[in-house]
Amino acid sequence: MRPAGPSPLPLWVRLLDAATTVLAGLGLLLEVTGGPRFTIVGLPVSMASGTRPLLFAAGLALVRHLLFRRDPLHRRLLRAYDRRRQTTFTKTIVPVFLTTRIAVLLVGYLAVRTIGFAPGALAPSGASLDGLGQLMLRWDAGWYYQIADVGYRFDPAEPSQQNIAFFPAYPLLMRYVGYLLGHRLLVAGLIVSLGAFLGAMVYLFRLARQSLDEDHASAAVIFLACYPFAIFYGAVYTESVFLLGTVGAFYHLSRGEHVRASAWGLLVGLTRPNGFFVSVPLLVVAARPVLIAHTRASWRWLWGGRQAEASADPPAERPVSSRDTLVRLAVALMPIIGMLIFGAYLYHLTGDPFIWRRAHTAWGRTYQGLSGVASGAFRYLIEFGLLSSARAMPFETLNSLAATFALALIWPVTRRFGLAYGLLVTINTAVPLMAGGVLSMGRLTAVLFPMFLWLGAAIPARHRPAWLFVFGLGQALVAVLFFTWRQVF
Repeated sequence: MRPAGPSPLPLWVRLLDAATTVLAGLGLLLEVTGGPRFTIVGLPVSMASGTRPLLFAAGLALVRHLLFRRDPLHRRLLRAYDRRRQTTFTKTIVPVFLTTRIAVLLVGYLAVRTIGFAPGALAPSGASLDGLGQLMLRWDAGWYYQIADVGYRFDPAEPSQQNIAFFPAYPLLMRYVGYLLGHRLLVAGLIVSLGAFLGAMVYLFRLARQSLDEDHASAAVIFLACYPFAIFYGAVYTESVFLLGTVGAFYHLSRGEHVRASAWGLLVGLTRPNGFFVSVPLLVVAARPVLIAHTRASWRWLWGGRQAEASADPPAERPVSSRDTLVRLAVALMPIIGMLIFGAYLYHLTGDPFIWRRAHTAWGRTYQGLSGVASGAFRYLIEFGLLSSARAMPFETLNSLAATFALALIWPVTRRFGLAYGLLVTINTAVPLMAGGVLSMGRLTAVLFPMFLWLGAAIPARHRPAWLFVFGLGQALVAVLFFTWRQVF
């Protein structure tokens, strides 16, 4: 007979412990960040000091200990930590997250201090390294800062770049997190990016575990974090939020969790101009049960991939009704709905719901089709080789290599994981190439998580160190270029 465990703590004790923890966390947050500053009905409100919350937390802890000494709070917290210590989250995801993100920031800091800004860099007046916020002020971060600070502005007589080209989800998150940090919007953007990336790593591991064992799923997460252009997950850019929304939508839709999948899909559509394209592969995921039921056995791998067939415990396909299929298809359309919501706002602001698309021409993004791709950096790379291309156009060569890598993995990804994953890579590589050449292709490929699923599944364990070494060198190079205002954006 199993011996009875300790009796649960009284409710009032658990409430005191919870209040103590919350107040202590709030006090530390205020001490580190300086606290929020805002106005209510014209009156300034400031919470600049964490002293009072910390004192209240200490007082509650003392009262709790005097009245009820059994199982004190610090022991409960240590037990909770021990329970989590043996999970993949604490063994793999958190160490990889901390190591890669701290390394990127350190490389960026040292690069600015030792190399300095590029000659003739378009750094804003007064840009320096006075604080973490200034280190984050690079390229598009200035646009997100402007939107978070003052909102969207549009001048129809101004032909140059305007902030309506950027979608609202990320700068709005910057704004609201910034309220807690005393309007430190660039630091808020970094917190949003890092938090979203950590969440995306967790979701990618869970998604990978649907068809891979723990070792290969962990490898996929590590490849993602070490990819050369993964530096944007630690910058004030949208990559982290976009990745989180995309992986979250795939994961929850594949499990039939419609509300969560809808929320993530809506976020994707509100995050980046190409977000609505994610609806295409999501429609394949939504229709997967019907497609499998009406496809010959020899071709069913197209909807689930060879990896799912080889899995010792493949995900079960339950029959779905016509109503459920329609709901799933509606969920898959949420990225498009997100884009249309932003379009409705722009219609109110400018009279043109799709002006964001035309605004991108100021950055050189005009549709040229396959002929534009064939006549640009790709052609130079093919005709003159890697070394000559790197000497003549180093930044375009880096982006060309990233685009080539993504294009080369379309078929292997499709073969192993199914058409939905292959479509995600195809659309989000081919369309930008035809509408801007290799511009920004490095960071655009960083969010194509099926590539990293394939790397985790296909690269043998003995070869992973070499891959990760090359990836790490590439990420360090890109970090140096990005933080010193070279043209990696």
